[in-house]
Amino acid sequence: MRRNILFSGLVLFGSAFLGGCEVHLLSSSDSCASELFLEDGFLFFGCEEEQEESSFAGLGPCSARTNGYCDSDRDSVPDDVEGLGDSDGDGDPDCEDPDSDNDGLSDGFEAGPSPRRPVDSDGDGAEDFRDPDSDNDGLSDADEGALDTDGDGIEDFRDDDCDDDGLSDADEGLVDTDGDGVEDFRDEDSDDDGLSDADEGLVDTDGDGVEDFRDEDSDDDGLSDADEGLVDTDGDGVEDFRDEDSDDDGLSDAEEGLGDEDGDGIVDSKDDVFDGDESVAGDDGSDGGFIDTRPQACSCEGDGRARGTLLASLALMMPFGLARRRRRLG
Repeated sequence: MRRNILFSGLVLFGSAFLGGCEVHLLSSSDSCASELFLEDGFLFFGCEEEQEESSFAGLGPCSARTNGYCDSDRDSVPDDVEGLGDSDGDGDPDCEDPDSDNDGLSDGFEAGPSPRRPVDSDGDGAEDFRDPDSDNDGLSDADEGALDTDGDGIEDFRDDDCDDDGLSDADEGLVDTDGDGVEDFRDEDSDDDGLSDADEGLVDTDGDGVEDFRDEDSDDDGLSDADEGLVDTDGDGVEDFRDEDSDDDGLSDAEEGLGDEDGDGIVDSKDDVFDGDESVAGDDGSDGGFIDTRPQACSCEGDGRARGTLLASLALMMPFGLARRRRRLG
């Protein structure tokens, strides 16, 4: 039994909104006793009698049905749920528009498994089928789409961390840092340096305005993050890719580079022992207590004078050496 609003000899509401979404139609009848009642905030004078099921409560006959309920646009969401609003401003009421927010995803898909109780992913009061950014992450549903990048069972348009790297889609955005055709919000290694975005994070180690997850040289030492890696050579709690002196020997990684002077298989930037010998007298400790046997630039002044003094000293010593040799022979 549904309520039909009847007034004797007077039609108060006509077909003001004709189309797929039906409207109130009040007619006269003597088939029931009239009474005054309140419904949906309006005062009516009428009665109850049998009536064909309508698209909205108190509306005219259905033009289409889905699963037994009125569904004018056949999108599986009932007309009385979608209503006469026009969410995307395209001139079609939502009940006649199978994509009410014009995001490329059908209302039926966005509404979820229970169309009479549509999903509202971000809890903002706008059901996903009306909301152009269902997860409120700053990226439109049209851009995120119906993929499930991280395989967690939540479509990207409802998931505020689509690649499950611990960085929000809002922080990663639609840019494609490494140009691999995958936007950063879907890319677990946005700068393609071999270190995951989860490991590099949102910090900006070298203060160049580029977050480490987008920066191929996070500490700006001239050595790529891929070469330096996640190890912490000197055990100071700072991974080598963020540490300007990875072996804590007083020489920057930029100075030491990726060579291997002593051929021990350890690059110099991570090797605080170049010759394998323990420290001896004269070591100033600048190389972690070990001798650096690599060729060093001469720091003395007057290079020519120094060589002349050395040669003169040798000349003075030669007669003494010859005299001792003669005495031994004699």
